[in-house]
Amino acid sequence: MKQLFFLLFLAAALLFGLKMGKKESLHSIITSEKEFPIKDRKTFVFLVYAYNQDSWVERTLQSIFEQEYDYYRVVFIDDGSTDATFGVASSFVAENNQEGRVVLIRNEEKLGLRTCLEQTIDQLLDQEIAIPLLAKDWLSHGGVLTRMNEVFQNPDVWLASSSSVTFPSYEILPSGLKSFYAALFKQMPSSGRSLESVETLAKGRTRHLNDVLFFNNQTI
Repeated sequence: MKQLFFLLFLAAALLFGLKMGKKESLHSIITSEKEFPIKDRKTFVFLVYAYNQDSWVERTLQSIFEQEYDYYRVVFIDDGSTDATFGVASSFVAENNQEGRVVLIRNEEKLGLRTCLEQTIDQLLDQEIAIPLLAKDWLSHGGVLTRMNEVFQNPDVWLASSSSVTFPSYEILPSGLKSFYAALFKQMPSSGRSLESVETLAKGRTRHLNDVLFFNNQTI
């Protein structure tokens, strides 16, 4: 009787071990580095934050409008600028016939980057992918969104980042453009929301690209 019980226990243990092994193997296959075929087109939202950057805002917006990938929109936030930033941005959007995809926001008083991002991302759809961008910086080429859409085909990618190049020194930096699902940001408590903490919340479901996807303007 004892021998039979031991054999049954051993068989159950082996079966449990096999199931656990399969789960671990499956998890090891699903990684954020894996490339997936293009099955759908993700929607991206550029959150362009501006404060007294009338000299650069046209270049920033132009780099967005030149994207070969069409599934995106722009929220432009002028955070209480005292120069011509809002006027320059408004005119440039109109001149390029982009009123249909750009929302222009003008704060009478400066609220700060963090508050502006919080308020804006809370209004996005959960499945939209937010891309914060300062109005002094710009995308490096017209294929940036095409590349990001490829990366987010992987369901294990909740946040993606890239390398960048400084201007005017043209030094390559490992940190750069950051993009993430709006739902991920919304999960954070309001007291701890930041672009740094959203990466922690992703719990490893992140993808870093060596691709240089934007210019980090250091003249300001």
